[in-house]
Amino acid sequence: MSSHSSVEKPGNPVNDTCGQRRVKQSRDLYVSHAWERDGVDSRLSDLERQLHKLSGKWNSLGGEECPANACSGVRSEVSGDRLDSKATVKEDPMDQIRPDRGPTSSDFSFQVASGGSQPLQRCSGEGAGVRSGGFEINTIVSSEILAASKPLARLVFNDPLQEMKFSEVTRLVSVFNSGPGLLYPIVETAELLQTAEHVFQLLRDFEKPQSMQTQLETAEELNSTKTLTLKLVITNALTLESRRISRLAQRIFNSVRESLGSSFWSLPSLGGIVNWTLVALLHFHLDEELQAARVAAHAARLCLEMGINRKDANCTFKTPKDALLATKVVWAVFVLDRRSSIALGIPFVIQDCDLNTVMETPDPDSVYLETVVRLSRIAGEACRLASRISDRSAGLSTTEIDFLDYQISQWQLRLPSELRFDRVDLLNGQSDPCTNEPSLYMSSILFLRANQLRNLIHRPALYSVDRIIANEQYSRTAIEVACEAVQILHELNSSTGLVERHAVFFKYFLVSAFSSLLLAIAKAPRSPTASGMSFDVPLLVQLKQQFYRALDLFKLLGTRAPSLLHLWNSVSSLEAWAVQMGLPNRSESGNLVDPNAGAFFPEPQTSTMETNNISAPVIDETWLEGWADQFDLRTGPLGSGNPQLANEVWALLGTGMEGDLGFLNT
Repeated sequence: MSSHSSVEKPGNPVNDTCGQRRVKQSRDLYVSHAWERDGVDSRLSDLERQLHKLSGKWNSLGGEECPANACSGVRSEVSGDRLDSKATVKEDPMDQIRPDRGPTSSDFSFQVASGGSQPLQRCSGEGAGVRSGGFEINTIVSSEILAASKPLARLVFNDPLQEMKFSEVTRLVSVFNSGPGLLYPIVETAELLQTAEHVFQLLRDFEKPQSMQTQLETAEELNSTKTLTLKLVITNALTLESRRISRLAQRIFNSVRESLGSSFWSLPSLGGIVNWTLVALLHFHLDEELQAARVAAHAARLCLEMGINRKDANCTFKTPKDALLATKVVWAVFVLDRRSSIALGIPFVIQDCDLNTVMETPDPDSVYLETVVRLSRIAGEACRLASRISDRSAGLSTTEIDFLDYQISQWQLRLPSELRFDRVDLLNGQSDPCTNEPSLYMSSILFLRANQLRNLIHRPALYSVDRIIANEQYSRTAIEVACEAVQILHELNSSTGLVERHAVFFKYFLVSAFSSLLLAIAKAPRSPTASGMSFDVPLLVQLKQQFYRALDLFKLLGTRAPSLLHLWNSVSSLEAWAVQMGLPNRSESGNLVDPNAGAFFPEPQTSTMETNNISAPVIDETWLEGWADQFDLRTGPLGSGNPQLANEVWALLGTGMEGDLGFLNT
């Protein structure tokens, strides 16, 4: 047998080595395949997560069905963005601190009024829940994601403007121009309509077969700053018209909010400031005071960053038209910033020294804006004065009060004739509300703004009995000014439809005046003999009449705007509280007929107040169903964080209405 034809035998070292090598190679190959399989699984998991995110965003845009759930036949009724916003980090109850309100706010006055009433202190509203809901903006988002966000094709696939007609858009632009557009002329009607025509042409062309590049260019156009401005104007108009959140307004706002979030991390632009101002107006007309103040403060900061508040800012713009728009924008933001600061009692962003001192009227459309800017400068001084005299242990600075009152009266004397409020013509019917409504709207607002500023500087005289006694003249003026505001609102509501159409706007002046009336009832001296002074009978008659008239206006506003219904629920029991404090009820005259019969305010009664006899406003069933269909009754409009109204009247003047206010405290 040949030596090289050997037979393999078990136990041969050579054979064992080859077998081990083959086993090792097989094991390495298996491990390699396992790693590759794990990598594929990981990529599939990432793709699945991305698919779920895209599915949620499709639903948020109102898509009928998305690929993620089309096979199962389940239609998602809740947007992914809303689920994400509700699934964000839950705040610790200990972190939910009651918002601070400064001395210029009505809330601060309610605190002072509730100081001597134990029932009011028990229900001061501390720890009351924050209303949330409505338009939602998920702010728990990475800044890198917002900065890199480019919402392109998704806007074209289901843009809410596809459901509208051009004629309807034109009408809504007119609605906006008859309200906020009159007060803040920061958008041009002709340019808006031109943008609308271009957008509708793009949407019509998109229905035809197009290349991917053309589709992306179309999406870019629909995501431009001018298109966002058009959509925000439409959203404001829909909100003004319906006085509630509509599905269409929600969808339009959803289509722009991602771009707004992206612009937050980008360099400021004039068009961007216009859009943020429109967002602030939207929050304001949905009675979201705190949200409106935050957005207005952001817009004010952007104005300072761009430097459009300086004298030489006009040199930086390419055309005079842009320079004119910049002037109107910074004026509008300045007014909104001051208005929000007074309402919340917090410092404002733009100081007087930051604003251009050359106050020339750019065009006829800006006469109102220029006029209210001058008043806002005086308001800044009033805020500083109110902060200094908010300490009730200190005396009033009557010299400064007199000087500010003089400045306000001089401002009123210098008003243009078309902006002067003629109360006599309104009462006599000589002013036609239909033909002169824009002028009447602006003149009445200017009158109420000046009245509110006088109320602000005189109201500290009502903070305590000692101050009322020591400053009888100023306390009388405070009551007279507050009564005048309520009377004007009553006359406007009786003669025109302005209060009905702009319920949220005029509510601001009503709450401010109402706080002074409550202070007068709560802090007035109990006996004229003990203090040596007492209010005269005509003033007390006026106080009683306007207090009940203010309650009627609150009830009326609650039926006009869904967002104000909770405000009526908050103040409705104050009629019983006022009677307990000594104010005669509606059908009684008390001691008013005889000034020597005794004190107008006897000692408070100790019996339990009965509040069930006060009827709630009558709500139309269709209106209520439409309102409840948009958001939970326990929440308020336009997203989270509006403690201002929930606390504004009730936080410091609640009277045992926990049952009626349950939806505010949940």
